[in-house]
Amino acid sequence: MTDLTQPHDHLLKAVLADPETAGTLLRERLPGEIAALLAPDPPELVDGSFIDDELREHLTDRLYRSRLKEGGEAFIYTLLEHKSWPDRKAGWQLHRYITRILEQWEREHPDWEHLPPIIGMIIYHGATPWRIPNELRPLMPSNDLLHPYLPNFRFVVVDLGQIENESLSGNPRLRAGLLALKFVFRKNEQQGIMRLLGLSLRNAPDLLYQVILYIAGTYENVNEVVVRELIRTTHPKEEAKMISQFAQEILSDNPPAWVVDFVRGEVKVMSKFAQEILSKSYPTLVMDLARQEGKQEGQKEGQKKGQKEGAAAILLRQLHRRFGKCSDLIAAKVNAADTELLEIWSDRILDAKSVEDVFSE
Repeated sequence: MTDLTQPHDHLLKAVLADPETAGTLLRERLPGEIAALLAPDPPELVDGSFIDDELREHLTDRLYRSRLKEGGEAFIYTLLEHKSWPDRKAGWQLHRYITRILEQWEREHPDWEHLPPIIGMIIYHGATPWRIPNELRPLMPSNDLLHPYLPNFRFVVVDLGQIENESLSGNPRLRAGLLALKFVFRKNEQQGIMRLLGLSLRNAPDLLYQVILYIAGTYENVNEVVVRELIRTTHPKEEAKMISQFAQEILSDNPPAWVVDFVRGEVKVMSKFAQEILSKSYPTLVMDLARQEGKQEGQKEGQKKGQKEGAAAILLRQLHRRFGKCSDLIAAKVNAADTELLEIWSDRILDAKSVEDVFSE
């Protein structure tokens, strides 16, 4: 499976791969007085991530080093929140990660006299506005006498939902990427934004396929017709090639992790477009995954039994994710079924409106 299991992380890496684009993000979204201190040359991306492993599904981070016009350097730490609502603990998370950055810097500079300045920036693309204070101290309620003695810092919040689409960026590549991020949690607006997204991508056609992958894994209300129109708006001669490339990727022996998670029933979110492509070989992919899991089980119980148990386990997880907790009767029915019947039921998951539809005769 692909190393980048998180579609948001994959897209952000593609958008900010160019140092000039990263520099544009910082100049456009940092406060004017801070941006004015930065030297005109592009920032340097510092390798590594400082996020806790258990939070990587919801957060993506990037650390940049930038020269200052008056000499010296500053770090800008950007944290992308993949949530549909603001996290009131974001300031605390940012504080912890900035501390880790300084600890790493100290190990590399044991003879330091001054710590480098680090500016924290949160990029938020949730469906509800960010109304949480952009400081650490409000998380520690206290009286005024204590305030001077409490740790505090201010961070920058970029709420994409509160920025007009045309004003997201003057850089076509960055504007297209931020547009795609902005509407991931706005399900009712996803189809309507496709034409504007396509027009932005005309000036950044190399980003088109990455955006398609992102839409496929996150935009629930976008189908194949809409995706084809997006490609025609951006790069009409590439329509057939890109659809074919996408189909080959998600149906290959090494599909993206979000495809595997969906098949296993561990996540619900996937575009109608991806489901339409996936449905053509869905039973085969389900059984291939079942064989992988069954192979491990088969070391104890025999390979054939292990494959069936693996397929049953996947189907039960799918049912749980789609329709809630299964009854004991349903669980017994699934566990008692043979491999052929499990394949038939797995094939019905995509179109079923209820549990009964899956098991209908």
